[in-house]
Amino acid sequence: MEFHVHTPAELRAPAEQLLKLVPECPLVLLEGGMGAGKTTFVKEVCRLLGSGDNVSSPTYALVNEYLDAAGNPIYHFDLYRLKDPSEAEDLGIYDYIDSGCICLVEWPGMAGDLLYGEPHIKISFRLEDAERILTFTRH
Repeated sequence: MEFHVHTPAELRAPAEQLLKLVPECPLVLLEGGMGAGKTTFVKEVCRLLGSGDNVSSPTYALVNEYLDAAGNPIYHFDLYRLKDPSEAEDLGIYDYIDSGCICLVEWPGMAGDLLYGEPHIKISFRLEDAERILTFTRH
């Protein structure tokens, strides 16, 4: 499934589509370069879930926790700073995944193959001219 997005407001449709998929597969891997729109997409997902939290990239903290309207946690990871995949394990990433809560992971490749072996939804972000292309695949 593919979405062509020109403005942040157009992220609503792909975010709504993701929310239809996460009850069965709450691990979401967000792939794309710097400035591709990953964090902006996470903001839209959290907004649709009724979170009033300030959503920002957890680059230094590695993980931020937000609460949806019902008080359920939403975990947002940014693994860009990992130097070794074992650091993801040290972070306790499997505990977050096993919680059954939504886990949105930016830069999942920095954890090596650790996350790709888990059931997940991958969203690839591509920049082309004046649009971002979001491609969803389920694994």
